[in-house]
Amino acid sequence: MKIKNLTIKNFKSIRELSIDSIENALILVGKNNTGKTVVVDAIRAVTGSYSVTEMDFNEPERNIEIQMTLEISQEDLVELHARGIVSCQREYEEWMKEFCEKLPSYKEGELPFACIIVSLLNST
Repeated sequence: MKIKNLTIKNFKSIRELSIDSIENALILVGKNNTGKTVVVDAIRAVTGSYSVTEMDFNEPERNIEIQMTLEISQEDLVELHARGIVSCQREYEEWMKEFCEKLPSYKEGELPFACIIVSLLNST
């Protein structure tokens, strides 16, 4: 499984950043304090391994949006099935059917999704 593209809005020092067509590796190079770690923290926030706080909102009245497309190979699907992730169906075909029902945006090996973290100051 790999990240194909990533868009981050209103997260820490990033107002808006899009990284498209990520191939086999994403290498972030830059001077200190330019946002390299922020990109990693955004990915971690989506996976649940980073807890977003009020201080992470670039503009406190706007939501944080992290959009991503994952490229999921057949090998990845077999591994997810073996681990019982998304569904506990034992037969692969039934598991895949439930996988597609639970993740309807999954098409042709790609899973696009958005993580929106709502600002407590957002009045809309």
